[in-house]
Amino acid sequence: MTLLKPGDLRSKDLATFLWASAQLNCALTPEQIRQLELAALRMLDHGEYDYFADNLVDTCLSLCTLGHYSKELINAAEELKAAQKRQRAQPKVDSRLNVLRSAVAIEQPSIAKVKKERAFKEFDGAPAYLLKDRPDLKKYAKELSGDADVEGVDVVCPIVGINLPSLRVQTMGAQESVYFVELLTAEQTLKFSKKPTSLIRLKKRLLESLGRKVVVLNSIKMATNAKELHQLFEPTANAGEESKVAQGVGN
Repeated sequence: MTLLKPGDLRSKDLATFLWASAQLNCALTPEQIRQLELAALRMLDHGEYDYFADNLVDTCLSLCTLGHYSKELINAAEELKAAQKRQRAQPKVDSRLNVLRSAVAIEQPSIAKVKKERAFKEFDGAPAYLLKDRPDLKKYAKELSGDADVEGVDVVCPIVGINLPSLRVQTMGAQESVYFVELLTAEQTLKFSKKPTSLIRLKKRLLESLGRKVVVLNSIKMATNAKELHQLFEPTANAGEESKVAQGVGN
């Protein structure tokens, strides 16, 4: 069987491969990431993204999810998308580009076009349409609010562009703190590993990069009070596996 090299791929194939790698949280080495980035840069140089800015945006976002930022690719994605925007609307691509902008602003502010303050809105309430199918989130917020050590619970969307509601839980007492709680749905969980999808993992990493405490829960492992939230956070803080991703900048 012939081994397929990154240079043999089309731009769409490369974007799909990187998306799958990010979704499955594949442990690619820095050398492999760099090889894939170089393949994308060659495609950019050959004009393969000129009419397919969506493939370039997806490639940049997947690289970002894997912990790598390519300044040249990101700048090119911004330029190509701006040119295409004058021709036709692409709301889904624009949405993914907004996520990328927020990630760059938070983790790589030196190359960002958006200020960190515009990417992180800690108290921005989640819009009603995102909560329409989330009775579980509203019910859980009510349950946590009933705990004596919980000062308040807000349903928020703190990272601009990532339209996945979180619970911002303010606790009181000896372990006073603020937690962002991610209550996973079936759609936000990988089928076999039961791990969070790539967007949830990226959101968690960005919040942790901002120094926030994040607890990811599902229906099997819930916390009903402030003490349990603190206990669940401890293993996450000790492991730190997502927040220690190598956040290199290429080019």
